[in-house]
Amino acid sequence: MENLLTVNVVTYNHAEYIKECLDSLLSQETNFGYIIRIFDDCSTDGTTEICQQYEEKYPDKVFLFPNSVNENLHNCIRSYENIKTKYYMYIEGDDYCCDNSKFQKQIDILEAHPEYVFCAHNTKISGGNLGREISKRQGEYEPLDEGVLIEKNFISPHISSKIVRTECIKIDKDNPKPYLFDATQTMIQLMQGKAYHIGKTMTVYRVSLKGCFSSLDYLHKIKRFKSELLNFNEYTKGKYEPLVIKLIAAQTMFYIMSECKANKGHEKIFYNLRNVNSRKALKRYLFPLFVTDILNLPRDIIRLIKEYYISKQVKN
Repeated sequence: MENLLTVNVVTYNHAEYIKECLDSLLSQETNFGYIIRIFDDCSTDGTTEICQQYEEKYPDKVFLFPNSVNENLHNCIRSYENIKTKYYMYIEGDDYCCDNSKFQKQIDILEAHPEYVFCAHNTKISGGNLGREISKRQGEYEPLDEGVLIEKNFISPHISSKIVRTECIKIDKDNPKPYLFDATQTMIQLMQGKAYHIGKTMTVYRVSLKGCFSSLDYLHKIKRFKSELLNFNEYTKGKYEPLVIKLIAAQTMFYIMSECKANKGHEKIFYNLRNVNSRKALKRYLFPLFVTDILNLPRDIIRLIKEYYISKQVKN
């Protein structure tokens, strides 16, 4: 059978999860061929050895590309290089598919509709503070119904849910980050045409707290998201500036509200109160950071917008 799909598995120290990921990919029922490329970023926990076993067991389907040193960003970039098939999929080694018909359903839609640049679906979060289906709609996490996605009504499904036309890969060698960040990658793809969303959950995003993003606390997540969106705004020369600002504000509120939910009952705060020895420490625990952040949110958003326009004027 002709190989229509390349599945890129990007992994680092996922020994606990990588088997479930690879088994879920290998169990897909299709009437076309597909290959799995594993990009291991010099894992130290046995992940590399597990991947080698899969490559030996499935020599015509699984191909391992290990790094001799940890490259982080470049390991992601190289997964988008040298794809020979018509379509590709990107998944991290701790995530997995939960529907054996995922590949077939998505490829059938893309083959029937050449105007669609990708096909996506709902994704379930496993672990962390949330356990529900997700798909980002202007910063909110919620499942989406069946339907067409367009640029003007921006929605960013989880990256593992998408199967994309290889011809739509747009990576700027001088500024590759916009294509590597989930939300901005979707923006770039929707600039090239419509997409289709299946209203069904077929992958699981595992919040293992080992990823470069999931391991961050909520304040650093806000900072990272803001940085990536402003970088994208510069990359597109301000074409989507109103949407960028709206997404930053909405996602900031989402992370803060998630932190409030995670601290429900304030068990950790009250535990720490028993161990404080100064008024300064007492004040810190009586008024935790996330409460202060909520009160300061309007001010911070205004400051964010001002900082952006000031930096823009300086560059000009």
